[in-house]
Amino acid sequence: MLPRDKTGDHATAVDLSADGNWLAVGGRTGKVFLAALNQRQLQQLPMRHQDGSKVRSCAFSPDGSKLVTAGDDGRMVLWDVRSSSWVLTVHEHFKPVRGCCWSPDGKKIVTAGMDTLICVMDVVLLTVHHKLR
Repeated sequence: MLPRDKTGDHATAVDLSADGNWLAVGGRTGKVFLAALNQRQLQQLPMRHQDGSKVRSCAFSPDGSKLVTAGDDGRMVLWDVRSSSWVLTVHEHFKPVRGCCWSPDGKKIVTAGMDTLICVMDVVLLTVHHKLR
């Protein structure tokens, strides 16, 4: 269960890793939580989305080693699951990001925003290759 704080945060995005071992939860106030399901306790990751900005989407990489989150602040944030640490923040969208997903080989991330942009990021090179409208 997502811990309630004085801001009344609640889940706005969730994903379960392909192996079923990890749960990711994005909150209404920009917080991201990660839990190893065998421990049944959510751990808050360092704040990387703008405070008060909803996390709208989250997705584990196919191998479960990385997590991507996207939100109303227009940011896409990449996390390392095993160390629960931040890897990279990309701010290619100028309006809220509503969705994110991984390619089946885990080498690309795609984000879609309310700015009508679809961005394709190469995770290996850490660069945005395509912006489509």
